[in-house]
Amino acid sequence: MTFAAAASYFLAVMALSATTGYLLVCAASPFGTCRRCGGTGRKSAFVMCRRCHGTGGRLRSGRRVVNALLDTRDRFTR
Repeated sequence: MTFAAAASYFLAVMALSATTGYLLVCAASPFGTCRRCGGTGRKSAFVMCRRCHGTGGRLRSGRRVVNALLDTRDRFTR
């Protein structure tokens, strides 16, 4: 096996494992902390965060993709 073939195989395996790991994180914990308020739910002492609506959480982008795929499947099955 040449070096180029071994390197491409290694990169493919690493990309697959990173994708699988991220999907497992999204399945186990679909919500992450809000980036704007840091998970507190408040922008200041009296103002709620507009991005997370005061919950302190946000839906992960990977979970958004999974939800879209599940909605598409549900829409087109009997």
